[in-house]
Amino acid sequence: MSEKRREVCLTAAERHALEKFVAHGKKSARAINRARILLLLDEARPAKELTKILGVSRSTIYNVHKK
Repeated sequence: MSEKRREVCLTAAERHALEKFVAHGKKSARAINRARILLLLDEARPAKELTKILGVSRSTIYNVHKK
């Protein structure tokens, strides 16, 4: 049987830190995309929608969610 995935639940401080990280824009594109994925997963957006918004593959979203 498949294991139910845990939802991403960020605290207010974590969310603020990620938003600041994305807005600053001085990091690598990979790191910024990972932060955006976490922010959108926290909003309970489906992976299919994230692939369209961010232009990344479902496996990328899965790997970030898993970590």
